[in-house]
Amino acid sequence: GFKKYFGTTIYDFITRKRMVEARRLIVEEKRGNMYEIGNLVGFKHQASFTNAFKRYYGMPPSEVKL
Repeated sequence: GFKKYFGTTIYDFITRKRMVEARRLIVEEKRGNMYEIGNLVGFKHQASFTNAFKRYYGMPPSEVKL
């Protein structure tokens, strides 16, 4: 029922929420520590966060304009 209601899988829904929050932290709160941001959005390892961010936005989080 989740996919029918939201038009996406639970995994994709959660990933989108995490990536949007990570981008918000980088841009709006001017946080530059990718390890800290990764932890705040639920990643245990910075490399996992960086890879997920790059897959979602097509660029690493360090290249997001502040």
